[in-house]
Amino acid sequence: MKSKRDRLLDPAYIDNINKVGEVLVRFRDEIIVPNGNLADVKNTLGLRYFSNNENKDNIKFTWRVQSINTKSAVIKMNFDDPL
Repeated sequence: MKSKRDRLLDPAYIDNINKVGEVLVRFRDEIIVPNGNLADVKNTLGLRYFSNNENKDNIKFTWRVQSINTKSAVIKMNFDDPL
């Protein structure tokens, strides 16, 4: 697991995950919003995850951006087979 200092060097990092699967993602730098329209960013945001788990291909989930601003986003994760 990365240290907080190392995570802060990433373009974005997970700051918090709550019990209902909402992930708070913080952007290291403010994101550029074309035409000031956050809805465009919300609809085009990509998600990539990395895992140390050998069975990462077995993890199936969907996600949706709940809210977004120029410094952070809240993403709702829905796992097909939650723990």
